[in-house]
Amino acid sequence: MHMPRITRKIFTDQFIWMVTLGLTVGFIFPPFMILLGVPEANVMTPLFYSASLLAGFFMGVMNFGLVHFVVRPHLKELAERMKLIKSTVNDKTYQESDVHCMGDSCFIEATSDDEFGDSARAFNEMVQALQSAHEVEYVYTSFSKALSSNLELDGLAKEAIHMLIEHTVCSAGGLYIEYEGDMKLVYAQGIVNADQLAGHELLHQAMNDTSIERITLPENIQVDGLLTRFRPQEIVIVPILFKQRHLGVFVLASPVHINEQSVGMINMFRQGMGLALNNAIAHESLQRLAALDSLTNIYNRRFGLKRLKEEFKRIQRNDSPLGVIMIDIDHFKRINDTYGHLVGDKAIVSVSKSILDTLREGDVLARYGGEEFMVILPGASEQNCWNAAERIRRLVEDLSLRINDQEIKFTVSLGYVSYPQIEVEDEMALLHHADQALYQAKETGRNRIVAYSDLSIDESAQKQIA
Repeated sequence: MHMPRITRKIFTDQFIWMVTLGLTVGFIFPPFMILLGVPEANVMTPLFYSASLLAGFFMGVMNFGLVHFVVRPHLKELAERMKLIKSTVNDKTYQESDVHCMGDSCFIEATSDDEFGDSARAFNEMVQALQSAHEVEYVYTSFSKALSSNLELDGLAKEAIHMLIEHTVCSAGGLYIEYEGDMKLVYAQGIVNADQLAGHELLHQAMNDTSIERITLPENIQVDGLLTRFRPQEIVIVPILFKQRHLGVFVLASPVHINEQSVGMINMFRQGMGLALNNAIAHESLQRLAALDSLTNIYNRRFGLKRLKEEFKRIQRNDSPLGVIMIDIDHFKRINDTYGHLVGDKAIVSVSKSILDTLREGDVLARYGGEEFMVILPGASEQNCWNAAERIRRLVEDLSLRINDQEIKFTVSLGYVSYPQIEVEDEMALLHHADQALYQAKETGRNRIVAYSDLSIDESAQKQIA
């Protein structure tokens, strides 16, 4: 029940009602004294009536003063904090400025067990809800920016895992995608032997499911540390879908039970990740197609030259050797003229596969043009280059193509150079030297290997004779 309003200010109404109550008490006090047996002549006088009314007035004023100094500060604090919250919400929403109210600075201390305490606690809960909402908004905005700015698969995976670990209770995670029927690790943080986890049956099962799988490890079970560098209490496997098509999974591990707020964050990341991951995979596929030769499925000339430039810059920084081998199929025009271009294409494919079989991990093979190939050998000395070239020459020499019961044999010529044994200014000069060596190999009999350093020695000897 509310008292009737007199003015538009509650404390003004409070003052009026308290003074009125005091005057009323002062007015009825003299008759009340008569009822208690006080002689009427002593109380029903103008002086006693005036004193009673004055006492009632001062009592009303004093009661209002108590309310003013006891209740009003709490209400004023609540109003100021609400204004601060309003300013914070407006700035965050429209101006994207810094938050004025952080942590506990907006909370009100709830020290009483009455309506004021209930109001303070309700206000604090509202502040917590607003802070959680703003945190979700910030995370969503940051995640959206990260997704829109990352078309590269590796960069997208790294950014997503870092943000998941930062904004949830999880301390380790990894992103795996489906690639040619198998699970492939893109990026992992805090997971031991992350590559081996790609073959786990749980990841393959997740690719056939749409729901998040949560695995809680009982405290009495000891883990061997193959998953994380800490003892996880809960593991979450999160399928990532785009238009009902499974693209991959997040694997997250937490040392504590994953709370509902973290689950909400994970779901939010999952929803936005589907489109971003689909775009990144499509972008990588286009990049790979643009870098590959359509016939041999090895790198094309443009990408091969790009990799050569990158490797040359890298070995200059690291002061390590770099080898380049140029390879050409001998009498290739005769093969085309005699057996046709389809057989010529088969010969090119066979040679490219043979070369790939001899290369180390990290070596680069590119189709330089027609029947010519380029091999980039990071860290290869001149002797390493010769060994690799000889393996290639022998393997191709043993090849044969059977066309209409006819066996076709062919060979290759090879020229190589190794930096820094041969000093050059840039990668194109290195390639030119390898090409000169290849030309010499073809001019001096084919099916043989020539080092550019041998050409340099011959040139020096000729100058001395002259």
